[in-house]
Amino acid sequence: LERYLERPRHIEIQVLGDLDGTIIHLGERDCSLQRRHQKLVEEAPAAGISQALRDRIGQAAIEVAREMGYFNAGTCEFLLDSDNETFYFLEMNTRLQVEHPVTELVTGVDLAQAQLRIAAGDGMGLSQDDVVLTGHAIEARINAEDPATNFMPTPGLITELRPPLGPWVRFDTGAESGYEVPRDYDSMIAKLIVWGADRDAARARMARALDELVIDGIPTTVPFHRLAMTNEQFAAGEHATVSVETEWDLGGLAPQAPATPGDGQDGPSREVTVEVAGKRIGVRVYGELAAAPAGGGGGNGAAPAKRRARAGSGGGSTATASSEDLVAPMQGTVVKYAVAEGDTVAAGDLVAVLEAMKMENNITAHRDGVVSTVGFAAGDVVETGAVLARIEDAG
Repeated sequence: LERYLERPRHIEIQVLGDLDGTIIHLGERDCSLQRRHQKLVEEAPAAGISQALRDRIGQAAIEVAREMGYFNAGTCEFLLDSDNETFYFLEMNTRLQVEHPVTELVTGVDLAQAQLRIAAGDGMGLSQDDVVLTGHAIEARINAEDPATNFMPTPGLITELRPPLGPWVRFDTGAESGYEVPRDYDSMIAKLIVWGADRDAARARMARALDELVIDGIPTTVPFHRLAMTNEQFAAGEHATVSVETEWDLGGLAPQAPATPGDGQDGPSREVTVEVAGKRIGVRVYGELAAAPAGGGGGNGAAPAKRRARAGSGGGSTATASSEDLVAPMQGTVVKYAVAEGDTVAAGDLVAVLEAMKMENNITAHRDGVVSTVGFAAGDVVETGAVLARIEDAG
């Protein structure tokens, strides 16, 4: 049995160990703002942490690393109970983590360079006394997810990306305007990191940077981060790992409509799979063809293509579907169907499971009725707006 903590904070300690046996820590990070136990915002140092607790939890991390003879950069993760004194070891990540920039900004230590020095046998060039925390840093993970729809994955084409500028603002990304965010990997597309003289200054700088950040084409978590920076609980440093999902009201966040892929064309579009010279290829169609049911095809090799076309796969919005159609709210891969044609379902019953960006998403019936059509099969890739099933009135 494990002790259950109702409102824990997620506190982690950055450590460095070299081949000479020297091990130090570089202070703590607070990663408590989460959804689905995955981090949304990280900061260093943690709000409301006493120096005595910092020393205790830092020493615990050093002892873990020393016991295993660890050398490299690493992170020891802990849960801190609501008394702000009792903490419990979770795990050690033997690598740089996504949130390492906030530690770099408050310590002035380039952790990637430190790793290279350690690997080369040159030592880390630091002692514990050299580590001094200055100011406050906050990082926002920019994910291809829509926070208004329970952080649903939103892969797709970024039509424009313009990072914020200014002093003490850092933007780490591999994306750019025209980049297609794939559905096969984690949803994080960028990290926005800021530094301020204190936590309030860092929050204000982050709020300004978020307002300046432009990411068009796909929904992202940017609206959530804007809300978080002004949230009273977060401003007071009183949030916990359960706050976003059980304590915060996200009702003011409106769903973000993804841009209609144009490729120089106007109007709705969708992708269909066709067979040309014995080969199956995907093409995007526009205008009347986007709304018209696909036909043609023949032979055993074309059957999957006919099934996909009949189901209406593609980038059309859910508004074009009939009231009987249950449509895919995202791009993804069908993991399984929980129903078959002829089954009776009630609103809220599980119909299918879609996997996108390393997350499985339950797609439930939008109405009572009988399943008359199942449009795909396990393993099929579907686009936003694809008709997963048709649920008709019973009788």
